[in-house]
Amino acid sequence: MRKVVEIEELYGREFNVYVQNSAKMYWNNRYKFSCMETGKPTDMLLFLSSSAGVYELPDGSTVYAPRKSFVYAPKGIKYNFRCTEADEDTYSNVIVNFILTDMDGTEISLCDGIMVMEDLPTARFEKMFLDIAYVSGQNVRFPCGLRSCLYKILAELCSHYHTKNILTGKFQVISKGIIYLEENEELDKSVRDIAAMCNVSEIYFRKLFKEYSGLTPVQFKLNKKIERARQYLVYEGKSVRETAEALGFSEVAYFCRIFKEKTGITPGESRE
Repeated sequence: MRKVVEIEELYGREFNVYVQNSAKMYWNNRYKFSCMETGKPTDMLLFLSSSAGVYELPDGSTVYAPRKSFVYAPKGIKYNFRCTEADEDTYSNVIVNFILTDMDGTEISLCDGIMVMEDLPTARFEKMFLDIAYVSGQNVRFPCGLRSCLYKILAELCSHYHTKNILTGKFQVISKGIIYLEENEELDKSVRDIAAMCNVSEIYFRKLFKEYSGLTPVQFKLNKKIERARQYLVYEGKSVRETAEALGFSEVAYFCRIFKEKTGITPGESRE
C-alpha cells in the first residue's frame, strides 16, 4: 500500500528511488495522452519547457499546467492530457518516470493528485531535467547515473519547499534561527542569542523549535556537531582532540562521551 509523504517532509527522511526512464518530448498542439483506463504505471515528474496543457480527471475536474511549470503525477492516477500550446519542432519538454519508496520498501507518493509547481527556480531545475534525459538517452543503460540525477532533483525540491515552509508558515517568526541552526557549521551562538536574532523570547524560541524539529535547540546543535565530527574523523583525518577543539568542546572527555552516546562507538573507533 502506498503512502503519501509531502515534498517538504522528505527533507528529513531516508528514501530510495528507482528510475524507469527519462526522455525529451516533442508535443504539438494536437498531442493527447490517456491513462484513464489503466492508471499511471509509475510516478512522473515533467518539465513543460515548450508546451502547456490540461489534465482532465475522472471526476470531470481539470488541472492546467502552463509553460515553464513542473508537474508531478503519482502512480495509479487516472487522467487524460491534452496539449494546448506548443512550440513547433522543439524537443525540450522532459519527462521522468520513477518509483519512490521508503527505506522499508513501502511505495511513496508526494500527493494523491496532479501537482503543478510554478514557483521553482526554472533555470536550475531545467538543467537537472536535461541532465537526467541525457543520461537516459545513452546507448548503455546507467541506472546509478539515473538515480543520482533524480536524487539531485528531489533534494532540490525538498530543500526549496522546506525553506518556503519555514519562511511563510507557522515557523516564520523563528525562521532566521532555524536557518542558522540548519546551515551554519560553527553553531557558536547560544540559544538566547539565536532567539534574539528572531526578536522572540528564549522560552518561545525553544517551544516553537521543538514543535518544528522534534528536538530542543541544544539537542539539534549536538546532533549537527556529532555529524560534523564524523566527517572530520573519517574523511579529513583530524585527531580526536583536533575534532573536539574545532567543534567547540571544552573537554575531550566530554566530547568522547557525547559522541559515543550519539553513535554507539568512540571517536577513535570511528577513525578506524
